[in-house]
Amino acid sequence: MADREDVTVPEDEHTRIEGDIVAIEVGATTKEIFHVHKKLLMARSAYFKKALHNVGSAFSRLKLANVEIATFDLYVQYIYTGRLPYKTVNDGFEEMVDLYLAAGRLEDSGTMNATIDAMLAFHAATDFVPASSIIQKVYKATEPGSGIRHLFVDIHLWSEDPAMIDEEYDDPRDFLLDLSKAALQQLKAKSEDEEVASYETASCCDYHDHSNGAKCNNRKRKRDDSDAEASEASGDKDSRADSLSPT
Repeated sequence: MADREDVTVPEDEHTRIEGDIVAIEVGATTKEIFHVHKKLLMARSAYFKKALHNVGSAFSRLKLANVEIATFDLYVQYIYTGRLPYKTVNDGFEEMVDLYLAAGRLEDSGTMNATIDAMLAFHAATDFVPASSIIQKVYKATEPGSGIRHLFVDIHLWSEDPAMIDEEYDDPRDFLLDLSKAALQQLKAKSEDEEVASYETASCCDYHDHSNGAKCNNRKRKRDDSDAEASEASGDKDSRADSLSPT
């Protein structure tokens, strides 16, 4: 019975979804209505918590024009199921980026961090490196020092492929500046015989959003014992993929 999936959980992990329903009108031109539990939205998102705080009716309606329909559909999938369905790595990576940016606008750090884990899982499985169009999207929508900017720089460093940087790709100047600084820091560390950051020594937590004092549940993969390090690294890769669901 090795192929059996155990879906049981302890009784104290029982989840009961009840209460008022909110209608969310998503989209700027083409619109779609999503019906979501008010308590769930308020528990996940500081944006919705503020927007719905004084709404007392059993059926409320909000407009959300700055999020794409497909992205909000993925958001609803995740907050109800804890899963992130995708079709292909190429499409899936950009979908995770779009969800990360939307979750940032909705002030939902938990979903932002889940998408970071998903992007790391894609990279671990296929050595995927984001295209210039995705980098441009991220640098246009985020602030300096953001976790996803840090991740994109590190992914390029891990790839160790100069061909990923070319004038024809039109990478944002700020990204090239961040990448150059990070590369020089690595060269300095190597010259001083210091440990150089790599995929194997990185942690999901390095790229997570820790706003509002949120603590990261992901464990560091650094270990003094090399065998323990290898074992932990393998386990962490598995945990990153847990929320991904190919469709």
